[in-house]
Formats: sequence, structure tokens, C-alpha cells
Amino acid sequence: RRSSAHPPGGAKTKERADKIATADKALQDYAPTLAGKPAEYESALTPADRAVVWQSVEIKDLKSTGGTKLEKLKDDSVLARGGETENPEYTITLETALTNITGLKIEVLPHESLPAFGPGRKDGNFVLNEVKLDWISRDNTNAKAKLMPAKFAELKADFVQKDHDLKHVVDGKTDQGKDEGWAIQGGGMGAPHWLALKLEQPVSAPAGAKITI
Repeated sequence: RRSSAHPPGGAKTKERADKIATADKALQDYAPTLAGKPAEYESALTPADRAVVWQSVEIKDLKSTGGTKLEKLKDDSVLARGGETENPEYTITLETALTNITGLKIEVLPHESLPAFGPGRKDGNFVLNEVKLDWISRDNTNAKAKLMPAKFAELKADFVQKDHDLKHVVDGKTDQGKDEGWAIQGGGMGAPHWLALKLEQPVSAPAGAKITI
């Protein structure tokens, strides 16, 4: 009859217990370092890692042409109603405490009052012909001070209608036709979409900025 110093399976059981004990100790040793991990992670981020953080800004004023009425909704989105022209001009005044603005993001949203749920007002479609951005420091109290124009360097959208080129959105031609600009027909209607415009130079003001779009 054979005998053993360990019962059947005893060596494997001890090996498993040792591994668990080692893992538990490693976890206990690591736990006290967790508090400092966020700062350690942030310090290792490169400028590219920190590139874009989108933030909504406060709407101060809304104006439009052609009889179109702009209504600020409870969620801070803006709804256009009525009007007699196919190409109204919208002017939106914003104010923000942000001090280093590197881009603008325009989101178009569906709404139950719009044809085909929108987001556009022409069978759900729209054409955004031109976008301009002017700004001034928020602490400038001179009523006669001129706004400074900002230039856009790069544009991206999640969907663009065939045969439409985003370059026309910032080419400085406000009187161009309905086929030039950002549009979404051909698969983009009835859903939210976005257009992101990167600034050539940041809007940089220590006190924040007043912005007209």
C-alpha cells in the first residue's frame, strides 16, 4: 500500500492557494496608489490627447431674416418656424467663460414639428451656405468696439449630401446658391447630424468671449 505526505490533490490545492495569496497581496499593495492615478494619467496626456472637449455655451440673442422666427427650447436647442424665404439668415449671439476656444460644432436635430421630422425645413433637408464667427472679449464694455473675425481651417461632418462640398460653408460667399454648402439629402434626414469647424487660431480671451455666429 502506498502512502503520501499530502492527500490526493493536495499539491494542486496548495499551489492554487499560494497564487490567490500572492494576488491578494499584490492588490493590497496596489490599492493605496489608486488615489494618485488620475493625476498621474493626466500628466502623461499629450496635447493631441487633450485635443477636443466640446462644451455648450449660453445663447444671449437670436435673430433671423425673411420672417423666420427662432425659438430657444427648454434643452437650449433652437427651433426655426415660419418665414417667407428659402434662404433665411440666422444670427446667434453667444457668451462663454471659456478662454481657449479652438472650434465650433453645429448640431442639427430632428423635431416633431418639422417635415419628415427634419432636421431641415425643406422635406427634412437643409443647405447651410455660409458660417461666419466674430468675437470680442467678454469684459469689453466699449459699445463701439468692433468684433474680431475668426477664420476656419478645417471642416468635418458626419454626413454630407452627394455633390456638396463643405468648403463652400466658409468660402466667404454669402449669396451662393442652394446647391453649395452642407446638406444631408440621400440618407441623412430624420436623424441628428453635426458639422465641426476647426478655427485657424483659437478664440483666446482670459475673461471669456462674446461670440456672434
